[in-house]
Amino acid sequence: MFNYTIDEEIYLKQLEQSDAEAIFYLTDQSRTYLRKWLPWVDVTKSVQDTIDFIHATIKGYADNKSLNTAIIFQGQIVGVAGFNSFDWTNKTAHIGYWLGERYQGKGIMTRVVYGLTTYAFKELAMNRVEIRAAIYNQNSRAIPERLGFTYEGRLRQAERIDGCFVDHAIYSMLAAEWLPQQEKTLMENYILDLRKYVGTKPLIMAGAGVMVFNDKQEVLLQLRSDTHDWGLPGGAMEIGENLEQTAKRELLEETGLHANQLTFIKLLSGDHLYDKYPNGDQVYHVISLFKTNDVSGELQMNDGESEALCYFSMENLPTPLHKITQIMLKAYQKGD
Repeated sequence: MFNYTIDEEIYLKQLEQSDAEAIFYLTDQSRTYLRKWLPWVDVTKSVQDTIDFIHATIKGYADNKSLNTAIIFQGQIVGVAGFNSFDWTNKTAHIGYWLGERYQGKGIMTRVVYGLTTYAFKELAMNRVEIRAAIYNQNSRAIPERLGFTYEGRLRQAERIDGCFVDHAIYSMLAAEWLPQQEKTLMENYILDLRKYVGTKPLIMAGAGVMVFNDKQEVLLQLRSDTHDWGLPGGAMEIGENLEQTAKRELLEETGLHANQLTFIKLLSGDHLYDKYPNGDQVYHVISLFKTNDVSGELQMNDGESEALCYFSMENLPTPLHKITQIMLKAYQKGD
């Protein structure tokens, strides 16, 4: 039996026959509202119709073709959501959902779809999640838009509702877009939890920096959008990573380049790697410095952290240079 916790208020559970009366009642109470967008509402006229639907969802789950769940909010069934279909060959999941009228406006479905999207990528190893909504159903369309899905276009006359053909808006999210953001959020929450206990006192943070050299032996630097100074690509290690993985991930996120091979240069630590941020937070950095001249991909600013990306001669570096980048470059030049 599938069960999945969304947060303290919401969890999902696989539909079972005992849910039929509650779901039919919810449908009946919201019939006028739902029938504008969902063709099955008018043919759902009895509890038996809902039982038949639930039996179909149980079979779909057993055949690994779909997964439909009841949304439990504060102990009550408030709607249905899940994966209407799986395309295992192309690693694509299609999310569908509906919510009782009186439960609208509470942020329930946004949280549910967020959870389902994360589940699709992390647990099912999907590459693409797709959501379709009637073109004029602004409430339904707002959910993928709020979650950062890409609007791909309009599917003309995709569905017949109440005797009329309705266009669908199509939205998608890719694993390569969703997972890095979730990892970033996880790390941010981890730091916030630590700060609850230590306040602004120093934390020891492990991370990595990467020196990328081109054919002219120029080094790649980024002009950071937060500090407005030049620095090497790099950042903090995230939970579950080793330092080489950190270096490769940060390089890809900040520059669009994939390091095919990395060479470890030096582990840097000490009082000179102390940092104090404008909000008062204090950090001692422990940094693994890597270099590479073997990269693939196209140089591009991906994550909003950079204003520019440029190669510079080691003899003609730009200013201002970030303090920690100065330390890393000096360590490389000295070879100690």
